Amino acid sequence: MLMATRKLLHYFTNHEVAVVTSYLLRDIIRNRDAVGWISKWALELMGHDMRYIPHIAIKSQALGDFVTEWTEVQLPTLDDTHEYWTMYFDGSIMMPGSGAGVVLISPDGSRLRYAICLHFSASNNATEYEALINGLHIAIKLGATRLYVCGDSELVIDQVMKESSSKSPLMTAYCQEVRKLEDKFQGIELHHIPRRDNTAADFLAKLATRRDPSPSGVFINDVHKSSARILEGPTQTHPDSQPALGGSDPSTSITTSPADVTVLALDQTDWRVPLLAYLLEEVLPPKRIEAR
Repeated sequence: MLMATRKLLHYFTNHEVAVVTSYLLRDIIRNRDAVGWISKWALELMGHDMRYIPHIAIKSQALGDFVTEWTEVQLPTLDDTHEYWTMYFDGSIMMPGSGAGVVLISPDGSRLRYAICLHFSASNNATEYEALINGLHIAIKLGATRLYVCGDSELVIDQVMKESSSKSPLMTAYCQEVRKLEDKFQGIELHHIPRRDNTAADFLAKLATRRDPSPSGVFINDVHKSSARILEGPTQTHPDSQPALGGSDPSTSITTSPADVTVLALDQTDWRVPLLAYLLEEVLPPKRIEAR
């Protein structure tokens, strides 16, 4: 007890604080018959604000603190599903072929890079859609529930965000495919960004287009068919079109749109046929040089 009082007095000489201590020390300090060192300590401590509380209250508080700290440790860590993944996408067409690039960033900052080689003829807008759709598929497989999507294709972003409509059946089919994948996320946002802010995805798209060897940390995916599915509907006949000779068999009828009739009305050797096919339906010739 004397050693504790000596330490307490030494602490008071260097600090201006209020101390909570036990009744036992109060009885010693305030004892009128105290002599010697105790009386001197009593004089020294008189100038400080000291509050005396029962010792049992300190024990109870310590027990409460222990229970609180132990409970916090034992509670399971909650999975924060409100954190967003971030995805950058881009498409590219070059002489060797077409490709797409996707960069996925997890909530903890980890980056996953994908170069997607497209082994079919695709327009510039189609490669952008392929990058977006394949990126969404990858994000779903990785367990992302909330996604922040960034791309430099203003046309694709506007169509998906319903700010513009498409007259091309192929682009409409691509947009519908994106709609299906959106339902698999709890939250998804698409934003248009400048090309200068999308350099990582652009690099991966060009890497896939050139068919270069995969550098370290880049996943190479091969896609052999388009992600868009053009739904067939009832046979449509253009008012100016002529019926086929010998009648028509309903079982062999082909869905025809006004744009298709415009192209079919021309001689297939006409130089305008592939250009109209690309402008109206975004269909490229099978030969790579002609498509370029």
